[in-house]
Amino acid sequence: MTRTTPSYLVRIQRNIITVITLLVVLGGIGVGFMKNRLGLILSAAAGAIGVLTTLVLKFVIDDEIAKQGKKMLEADYGAGFYLSLILFIAAAGFNLYQMMNQGKPIPLIPSNIGGRGGRRFQILLPVRKQELSQ
Repeated sequence: MTRTTPSYLVRIQRNIITVITLLVVLGGIGVGFMKNRLGLILSAAAGAIGVLTTLVLKFVIDDEIAKQGKKMLEADYGAGFYLSLILFIAAAGFNLYQMMNQGKPIPLIPSNIGGRGGRRFQILLPVRKQELSQ
């Protein structure tokens, strides 16, 4: 029994841009562990290159579908495409922000809450009354 592909599927040739995008992702993850300014620069560059290669890949796929489908077909880009694009932009922006602040960590908990003179968040854990008396 031979397997046939449905007529509504369009086969697109392999593209080197997808490999470049994957390598940029892996490289960005790798240099993200560097704790110096070069790591921030390379991570920001990986995010920017990721945005560019993702957009170029979209245009290449749209062009290929337009050629093969005689402009009767169109590509539908789902959440995965847009989420990866947003994450590339966020990675580039976050690393640029870190680079402008000389790599200082971003404060996640503000030291001054409501103008109360340096009070900090407190983590309240349930404690039994017996444990308090000891």
